[in-house]
Amino acid sequence: MNDYLLHLDKFKEYKKGCCDLNQYCAFQYFLRAKAKIIQVVMDKGRIDFDGLRELCDEFESENEYCVKNGVHITDEMLHAFLDAMDLDGNGVLDMEETVGILTTRKEIGSRQLKQKIQN
Repeated sequence: MNDYLLHLDKFKEYKKGCCDLNQYCAFQYFLRAKAKIIQVVMDKGRIDFDGLRELCDEFESENEYCVKNGVHITDEMLHAFLDAMDLDGNGVLDMEETVGILTTRKEIGSRQLKQKIQN
């Protein structure tokens, strides 16, 4: 977990692409469906950008929010996500990176917020 938090420190100045509020919300909904990402990794041992793009396209076509608002999650958003999650920098998310981080995503955010409040 500490490795991931140290890795995230590199992204404080991350400027690759941007998104609007609808895209941000859609991406949060996509991450709530993390079980699909985890399942692909469990089945194949890893997921790369193309695998994420495929899952995201499927999500966009089925998600009520995306359909209603015509929202598209951009390649830049997926690359930023992949870059942030890919601890070893090999361009893919393996089992440890995906299951370890996505299953504790809420815990990480809560812990960081708690630390900032205490400081």
